[in-house]
Amino acid sequence: MNLLQRLWQADLPEISERHRRKAEVFMIVFAVAYAVALLATYHYAFIGPVLGEDTSFTFLLDFLRLAGGTGEQLGIGATLFWLLSLAIVGNAAYRALVIHRAYRAHATAFGRPLPMNQLVAYVTTNLLNIFFAPLILLLLAGVAKISGHNWQDGLAAMTYLRQFAERCVAMVPTVVVLPRPLAFLVVFTVHTFVHYWMHRFSHTRRFLWLVIHRPHHVTEDISPVTTLPSVMSFPLVFVMMLPYLVGFGALSKLFYPEPLYFEMIVVMLIMMVAEMYNHSGALYDHAAHTPWLRRLGFMLCFGAYHLLHHASDRDERFKDTCYTANLGPGPFSCWDKLFGTFRELEETMPLTGITDRPALVNNPLRLLAAGITQIAYELYWNKDWRTRLWIIFGSANFYPPISKDFALAEDVHKRSGSTDISPYVRKTGDNCQVVLHPGIENEKLQDNLSKLKGMK
Repeated sequence: MNLLQRLWQADLPEISERHRRKAEVFMIVFAVAYAVALLATYHYAFIGPVLGEDTSFTFLLDFLRLAGGTGEQLGIGATLFWLLSLAIVGNAAYRALVIHRAYRAHATAFGRPLPMNQLVAYVTTNLLNIFFAPLILLLLAGVAKISGHNWQDGLAAMTYLRQFAERCVAMVPTVVVLPRPLAFLVVFTVHTFVHYWMHRFSHTRRFLWLVIHRPHHVTEDISPVTTLPSVMSFPLVFVMMLPYLVGFGALSKLFYPEPLYFEMIVVMLIMMVAEMYNHSGALYDHAAHTPWLRRLGFMLCFGAYHLLHHASDRDERFKDTCYTANLGPGPFSCWDKLFGTFRELEETMPLTGITDRPALVNNPLRLLAAGITQIAYELYWNKDWRTRLWIIFGSANFYPPISKDFALAEDVHKRSGSTDISPYVRKTGDNCQVVLHPGIENEKLQDNLSKLKGMK
């Protein structure tokens, strides 16, 4: 067995509680570093740098310089500059406190501290996700070198794509030049509408769900440190990056000739106060029952409202296997209300994780790559081309006749009473054996079995 096979099949060993003090020190460092780093993203909204946005403190510094100039014009000198500087520092400090408080409150909220194994597994998965982006760049550098180009061109692929996207956006005409505040309101509303549907499709279309978004939902102990990115950078960041940057840049350009970074930073400084609770399950009661925080969360379906989006229970209103409540964002949760996906806050925090909370592997590599591996497995073993099309383009509810979920632990079917512990539907000669997947109705698998028999 080679090293890669061992890494793929191994689970992290049990990590002793005697390392808890080290975990607490790590959480302090993580809370501060994450809060400061996130300030470099406030000039854009919602998804993050995994899709190629320019993350830099330059925008924030320009914002403060512009604020200083505006203060002079308004006759209040440097007051506006210092007020906004204080707001930025306070925002970062408050986020760091929320992250650390969520970690410390876990034992009180759930009867046990955040499990060490989950902490290590998901931090490692995040690090792998970050690592794979430069790894892909190194591979592109190798391809560039082999093809006779400069290897540095491969390393700069993301920069080139971003610059190409900017040139494409520059060619988009401004259809109507609205007053700046109105332009921002229109652009912001349109952006949230598109983000809503991007998020919804990432739950209801199986390829987007399995490959890109499901890792964000797998953790059962939801906290800022154990929640994976909403869009995984591995392996499709370069495929998605160009349409994402061009699409949203073009939408803005239609209504105003320049990026509206100043307004976005102001709005984010306010709304991020609620967003800090999006993945802090231990603080649900605080976010849901503190009036000002609940109202602020409702404004973009953030905070406690977003925590309900991570619930693992079933709701008859949402027929998709992959949970679709409180998708957000949207001014005053308008898109969720309009399209029937809004869920009111509940008295207590429901269980979180993927539907029915099947047992998962404790292996960072498999948690990261389970989706793309499952798709490849299904495409290889299912020979019918119609089935292969459904594997790629079908609903998240669709399961092909032969499938294997590589994120599930080997003993997952013991939970559902199955005597067979291999998590897939198997075909051997003329015999077909159905193995129940937790969270998937038996009728669907029986239907898939009938299709498989029909392909003989």
